[in-house]
Order: sequence, then structure tokens, then C-alpha cells
Amino acid sequence: ELKKAMTEFAQQQARQSTHHIILATHRPMTMHQSRLLLRKWDGWMNGQILGGRWNNKPHLHCEWVAFPEHVHSDPHWHLLWRMSRDLEEATVNRMLKRRFIDGPKYGGRINGQLGHGLDWIVHKHWKMAVSSGTSKVVPIFEPERLGYYVTKGQRDTVAYDNIVTSGEFKTSLPKAA
Repeated sequence: ELKKAMTEFAQQQARQSTHHIILATHRPMTMHQSRLLLRKWDGWMNGQILGGRWNNKPHLHCEWVAFPEHVHSDPHWHLLWRMSRDLEEATVNRMLKRRFIDGPKYGGRINGQLGHGLDWIVHKHWKMAVSSGTSKVVPIFEPERLGYYVTKGQRDTVAYDNIVTSGEFKTSLPKAA
């Protein structure tokens, strides 16, 4: 019953999200350490999108739910992600498509390919948090299937206890492992 409810929750979140973001650590760590890295990444992402004094604009922060996988070895996260609905359309378009001037040729290399827009800022900030980390950004087209996919690792109570929402990082410190 819990697995079914979790899958339904994930499907609902996927219907409200625009992107499936995968953040992999590729190194052993505790869930507490992994949550701290996710928190850093979230702050850097919001800073990139909102600019100066981003922390004073919590209503404009990115919104997401993160489902952990491989919680006992090298954890990675499946995020159901979107930018705030209150952001101006021009800001959203700029972040999704723009070439940023902080890497080679107005973007940077991600697995040998030139990246830009959301792919680049997700990658850049996750690499800052976890040097061994990799990321993948995929637009959501099939929220029902994605709901099943992101909850496949939720059979473990440690995984279930470490599901994170972006709102948690705005109000409290990460839970201890």
C-alpha cells in the first residue's frame, strides 16, 4: 500500500513538473552527506536563476521532489523539477535555452558534447558540489511512467525516509542519516 501511494504521489508531482533531473554522486557516502550536497546544489541553482539576493526570494525558488536511489552505496537522486510558476517567462526561457558565458564557447562540455541552458547549469553546479558527479536533464513527457520509474528504489525504509522536497531546504537543516 505504501509503495502504491508513493507511486501515485510521484505521478502527481511528475504531472506538475517540467523536467526529470538525475544527479549521481558516483562515490560512496551516507545519505546525510548526499542530502547536504543536494542542498548546496539547490542553493547554487537558485542563485544562478535569480541572481543577487536570491535567498530573499523563496517564492521564486525552483520546486522539486527528490527520490534517492542506491542509498547504501553511491546514492543518486531522481528529481521531479520545475522553475517557480511566479518567474517571468523571459527568465524561464533564458535559463532553459541560453548559452552561458562561464564555459568554453558559451557553454561547456558534458560527456564530450557542448551543453547549454538548463543542462549546463545543472551540470555545472552538481560538479561544483560533487567532483565525481554526473547529471542528466530530461523533459517530462510521460508522467505516469516516470512516477513508476523514480519510485523503483523506494522499497527500502532508508530511501523512503530520505525523499526530499525543495521546501525542506528553505526551512530546516537536512535530517541526520
